[in-house]
Amino acid sequence: MTADSSKKRPRVALVGYTFYQSDGRLHMYVDYLVSGGYDVEVIVLDNPKAPPPQDEPHVRFFTPRKRYFERQGKVQYLADYLMFTFALCRLLLKNHLRGPRYRAIHVNNMPNFLLLGALPLRLLGVRLLLDLHDTMPEIYKTRGNLKKSHWLIRCLFIEEWVCMKLASFVITSEHTKLDRLLANGLSTKKSNVILNLANPALFPEFSLPSITPAANAPFRI
Repeated sequence: MTADSSKKRPRVALVGYTFYQSDGRLHMYVDYLVSGGYDVEVIVLDNPKAPPPQDEPHVRFFTPRKRYFERQGKVQYLADYLMFTFALCRLLLKNHLRGPRYRAIHVNNMPNFLLLGALPLRLLGVRLLLDLHDTMPEIYKTRGNLKKSHWLIRCLFIEEWVCMKLASFVITSEHTKLDRLLANGLSTKKSNVILNLANPALFPEFSLPSITPAANAPFRI
């Protein structure tokens, strides 16, 4: 990628508290963005058990934090989330001020408050896209066997509401989740659904057989 070609392509950041090597959604997002004419910077966790992802044409990888714990407690998870958010904020500001300006930043939850790491750039005019593919109140309610009235679940609903208000736009993975987010204050004018479907490059469509199976044939998928 030459310097001249890079300047002609808008730059976006794709953020997630996840390992890129095993996150198929991020792979698809990168492919779509590059094919759509963007330079992409992927900011994810450094996996201590795998080699770091290698830069590709129009794609750069940054891994500002490692995740060291196999099974983390609540305090460890929160500490890791916060440290990654602080590292994210520093990295985004440095890259934005030193290189071509970001056109947009795509933040994938969990947690939702990763968005706060990009908030200084929101104040500089960069659009923030919050990808709420998981709803944290329901996940922690199930994991902790908690009631909806529990203080932690109520705090998670508030945290979700604040992050949705701060985002320029919100997407989620299916329509029942969108309905739930709308009930928590999300505006229909700044939200949409992108279904979490299989990669068509790996699972292409094929025509169904025209032969009618026998009445006693086993059901197969």
